[in-house]
Amino acid sequence: ADQLDQVVLDTAHGIAENAPLTLWATKEVVRRVQQHRRLTPAMDHDLITTCYTSDDFRHAVEAFLSKRPAVWTGR
Repeated sequence: ADQLDQVVLDTAHGIAENAPLTLWATKEVVRRVQQHRRLTPAMDHDLITTCYTSDDFRHAVEAFLSKRPAVWTGR
């Protein structure tokens, strides 16, 4: 219990270091599942397309191949 605050902060920082578009898409898909219970593939295709066609994705692949950390812009 005495380490809870630090664990929560570390977890939040770890999540925040991820791609902003992916974080947005994750929250949005959770919202859609809560609303509809089950999603058809068409109900999340826009989220997948947004993430995988983004500048962030392209730059992240380049960063991975260059063995350097990605820099997220949210675009």
